[in-house]
Amino acid sequence: MYTPNLTGTSPSTTQNIVFYSNENISEKIEKAEKSTEYRESKTQESPSFLITFADGTTENLTDYIIETTKHWVKYFDTNGIPRYMVDEKGIFLNRLDWHLIT
Repeated sequence: MYTPNLTGTSPSTTQNIVFYSNENISEKIEKAEKSTEYRESKTQESPSFLITFADGTTENLTDYIIETTKHWVKYFDTNGIPRYMVDEKGIFLNRLDWHLIT
């Protein structure tokens, strides 16, 4: 089991578009992909953490989680593993700088 070698954490924030289960998430994502104005109007600041690795690099915890999710979704797809409940578009990924998972 992989355990990251961390030397510390500190409080931070991240910018997200929040999705709720009663919303049409696909439609909201599509609007956010097409319109910077819409995306910025829906973005909220949320608490997060800045994590520091043993090699001195730092990363926002939210970004680390996103990259981990992207890795496993790609792994599932590459190896033909069904991902019925793993849908990267249903995770709170959509930020001002808008890194889409593909």
